Amino acid sequence: MGIFVPLANGIQAELVFRLGGKIVSNRLWFVVVAGGPTTADLIAVGAGVGAWARDNLVPWLSQDIRLLEVRTYDATVAYPGPQVITFVGADGGATEGSYSANVAIKVEFQTETPPALWLNWNFVCGIPLSGVLLNTIDTTFKHHIQDAYITLLDVFSLFVYRWEATTAVVDGVPLSTRNHYRIDHPRIRRTAVSQRRSRL
Repeated sequence: MGIFVPLANGIQAELVFRLGGKIVSNRLWFVVVAGGPTTADLIAVGAGVGAWARDNLVPWLSQDIRLLEVRTYDATVAYPGPQVITFVGADGGATEGSYSANVAIKVEFQTETPPALWLNWNFVCGIPLSGVLLNTIDTTFKHHIQDAYITLLDVFSLFVYRWEATTAVVDGVPLSTRNHYRIDHPRIRRTAVSQRRSRL
């Protein structure tokens, strides 16, 4: 296990999917603006992320993928610390088969300016067969997935919880606390599909 680097006032949210018998997940990071987090914050972020994914992301994915749950962790302390599991149980809304869990769309996150870094990303799998042609992402499908992540910016008020990008290492040296920046622009910058990792 790598070195733990805390995120001040932070929450890590992990979306847990099942596709073809394989568990895959993506992570998102949030900061509690007023300070924390408390158990109530973990519950609120888990519910918000779960509802966002159920209503905005999963409907565009293949019927073969299922969003099982959202796990939220207190990112100020090392695992196992306070955590909450929010059960979702939402199946993809596209009535067609899926590419394997290893085929994904890379959604990248650009931070506020400055520093305007492309920092952190999600690999979205469960791509319906019509979503890719000859390794190229269908333009309409790409826009649906990108718009889903743009909607996430609106789900979390800047006055309560802020969706952020973080880094634990700078120039190969672990930080004492994570650098973090507000996310302003989720984008799919590659026109071709990517090979996903099991956990981002």
